[in-house]
Amino acid sequence: MRPSSGRGYRSIVRRHLIPHLGSLRLADVDARTVQRVLDLICAQRVPRSGRPLSPGRSIGSGRCCVAV
Repeated sequence: MRPSSGRGYRSIVRRHLIPHLGSLRLADVDARTVQRVLDLICAQRVPRSGRPLSPGRSIGSGRCCVAV
């Protein structure tokens, strides 16, 4: 993995996943929980325009709102 990829993944985890999953134990995270987090992320709006986040910008993979 390239160093820039690792930085990008860490950024995604820090900005999007930890705020939603950080208080949960790993054993408590299941597919339903992950889908709920993805739904929350996809429902976010761009602050300046008020438009929904695009899937690629939401968590970087381009697959934000895909069922788990």
